[in-house]
Amino acid sequence: MDRIIKNTFLRGSVSVISSKSAAHRVMICAAAADKKTRVYGLNNSADVVATRQCLTALGAEFKDESGGYCTVTPIRFGGNPTGGFSNRSITASSRANITSVSKGENGRNAENAIASAQAGIKTLEAVFINSPQSFPISDLRIKENGRTNADSETEERARSSGIVNITPPNAGAETEISERENNTENGCGASVILNCRESGSTLRFLLPFAAALGADAEFRTEGRLSERPIYGFIGALEKNGVKIVKNGGVVSLRGVLSGGKFAVDGSVSSQFVSGLLMALPCVGGGVIDAGKNAESRGYVDITLGIMEKFGVKIVRGGDLSDCARKNTGKSVAADGKNGDYTVNGGGFNLRGGNFEAGPAFEGEGKNNAECSVVADGRNGIYTVSGSGFRSPGEISIEGDWSNAAFFIVAAIFNGNIILNNLDLNSAQPDREIVNIIRRMGGKISLKNGGVVVKKSALEGTEIDAQGIPDIIPVLSLAAGAAKGRTTVVNAGRLRIKECDRLRASADMLNALGAKTEILGDTLVIDGIGGRFRGAVLDGHNDHRMVMCAAAAAFNSDGPIEITGAEAVGKSYPDFFEDLEKLTK
Repeated sequence: MDRIIKNTFLRGSVSVISSKSAAHRVMICAAAADKKTRVYGLNNSADVVATRQCLTALGAEFKDESGGYCTVTPIRFGGNPTGGFSNRSITASSRANITSVSKGENGRNAENAIASAQAGIKTLEAVFINSPQSFPISDLRIKENGRTNADSETEERARSSGIVNITPPNAGAETEISERENNTENGCGASVILNCRESGSTLRFLLPFAAALGADAEFRTEGRLSERPIYGFIGALEKNGVKIVKNGGVVSLRGVLSGGKFAVDGSVSSQFVSGLLMALPCVGGGVIDAGKNAESRGYVDITLGIMEKFGVKIVRGGDLSDCARKNTGKSVAADGKNGDYTVNGGGFNLRGGNFEAGPAFEGEGKNNAECSVVADGRNGIYTVSGSGFRSPGEISIEGDWSNAAFFIVAAIFNGNIILNNLDLNSAQPDREIVNIIRRMGGKISLKNGGVVVKKSALEGTEIDAQGIPDIIPVLSLAAGAAKGRTTVVNAGRLRIKECDRLRASADMLNALGAKTEILGDTLVIDGIGGRFRGAVLDGHNDHRMVMCAAAAAFNSDGPIEITGAEAVGKSYPDFFEDLEKLTK
């Protein structure tokens, strides 16, 4: 679909779409919470829908309601399951000598699980540190809370939480097995199909999350998502209990994630850190080392802020981002600058570098221990302790600064508008556009809770792209219209987005009449200091490049024709409709 946009003066107001960055995180935390959560402001962008559908496949339920609300029923583990996967996973913990993983078939409680496994698998492979062995499952003696039978309410609760003690004959050591209950009522096959479409957040967040649930899953991707970096992340997960195979656009997951230390390259993507932060409370905790050169720590702070709203105590030490939220007494330990994030939860206790696995969830409305994260942003160390998320009952998703940026620049070119549904105290890094545009001479102010943007002449400046890659194309557009030179540094990560946004931004500006040069990871822009010429601009199947092209029209002396304009559906399906409201 092509669009033709003509220059006109923008006026009036628009309520900016809700943040998809926040939406992904809210949905995942709600899916893992202790009870239902009523969410206000979930949008229908393709990325948000992808995460919602994947969580539904994993067993969560989403019920749309009037007034923009949606009630999320969490995935159940152990007691009172409402959905999940077809096979029951039985995972040996490191508390005793057994370290292997085996699977039983569906069963309602511990004894039924073993009986089903006896019929379906025949043996439970028990790999010992000193002596690998296998025992017929019929020879294993089941003990719950130290007894053969579980008649008391306390023992029944323990059974629901998924802890079973099994003593192999003649092994000389009692072995604790943690089981996750799975349910075939929703019709899931042996492998859950999770279609991430082109959403990097969906893939990178749900890969560790599904692993924490013990889901055998097949992640499917579209577009350039299969080309974006993930192998280092896969390696970190495979060192902690799972097997992952990437074959083109398909990523297959097997096994159950265990707690431990996860070394990830935070300089590649902050999404690796955020995905682990949301997964580790489901397995009792762990430590994330993201390195001292972690990128986009502000997005990790978004994750921590939302986890905080779901009952996680966040303890910040060191510089995480300049958007750090006020501590409310909840905690996660995050060392963003040096890339270490530590999560402790459930039965995971750090003892001499070894973790002991315990239950991640009890029945509905219950958690084993308050979850906390100690975040040492300066050193990139994040320590997660405790388990589970506590639903806030109701939560609203704030407006999206990255999508507001296109309206801001369009109005700076030719308009006087008010943008609503934006929080100037947001943790979203892209709110930095206000400071950058002001530095260039743009008129942006606050009025009655709205962000007021007025037509302004701009001058060139220097822009650091680190931490704000999503708004660099539209800031480059503003620089192309400005008087003088603008230098955009640390822009290398733009190459691994939905398209090569560094090259695409330069090509767009050249087509509009500005002059650009790419020097390594730096984009040099010599602005026109006036109007662009009309042009046909390629949308590159990239939602942000399409919206950037639309904003260019309001500084153009001729029409702007945009190819592939339908790509806006990835983050802002109603973008052109909202833009049209400002032209009337």
